[in-house]
Amino acid sequence: AQWWTIPVIDFKASTPLIFDIGVYLAVLGSVMGMVMALMEVDKDEP
Repeated sequence: AQWWTIPVIDFKASTPLIFDIGVYLAVLGSVMGMVMALMEVDKDEP
């Protein structure tokens, strides 16, 4: 793994951390898309 230091906030970021954040955002986007689709279906029914 590679490490990068962000000196302003004294934080070390690694490649696995960046990958995990990307996976988290992808899952969050998928879940939000499903929730929005269900809300639209519920709105269409009388």
